[in-house]
Amino acid sequence: MQTEQLQLALRPRPAMEALDLGLRLAQQQAHLLLRLYAPVAAVMGGLCLLGLLVSPWLPGLLLLLVQPWLDRVLLQVFSRAVFGQPCKMSDVLNGPLLFRPSLLPGLLVAAFSPWRAFTQPVAQLEGLKGDAARQRRKRLLNGQHGQAIMAQLSWGVLSYWLLFGLLWLLFSLNPFSGSDNPMLRLGRDSAEPFIAVLQVLVSLLLEAPFVAGGFMMYLNRRVELESWDVEQELRHAFAH
Repeated sequence: MQTEQLQLALRPRPAMEALDLGLRLAQQQAHLLLRLYAPVAAVMGGLCLLGLLVSPWLPGLLLLLVQPWLDRVLLQVFSRAVFGQPCKMSDVLNGPLLFRPSLLPGLLVAAFSPWRAFTQPVAQLEGLKGDAARQRRKRLLNGQHGQAIMAQLSWGVLSYWLLFGLLWLLFSLNPFSGSDNPMLRLGRDSAEPFIAVLQVLVSLLLEAPFVAGGFMMYLNRRVELESWDVEQELRHAFAH
């Protein structure tokens, strides 16, 4: 990583401010997300929903594995944007860690990691493996475990609140009332697929700001550990 290529003004930030910066990054790169992430997410979401043909709970299980893979796609988009590099669909799909023989075990580990978005750049952007990657993650997480876990949990809680909010909205805005309300007549066989579709849509929508927030927390930690902000200021000073 070359700090002189960063398109951000670096300085140490509180964790919540770093998350807010990640949300701003996702907003700024909305055009890239629509062009690069949305088609991939639509395909993967559709594959998850095919699980409804087997069981109503299968889409949620498939989504658990799909999300870490989509995180890698999103990190590829955000990292290239932050470092001022052009990004095309070929750049995204040819990114590291997206397709490799050990993909499934890696996705399983990432799916249950409580700080997935915060440490993902270690393998994907720094290219570290094995003991070197473990030592790097340990250093990044030193004193940051609570903040990393809370950041990840906050997006999980938000996704469920948004899911319940959409269900309530659909119920409350229905023009029918009482026993005529078709929402009340939905049986279990109809309600479970309907909820599964909403769950997939909500999760895919929130995945972008989730990854962007984790990436900004990672960059912020690099600033704290390696004084990237000082290096950036010095480079700018000597450039003029």
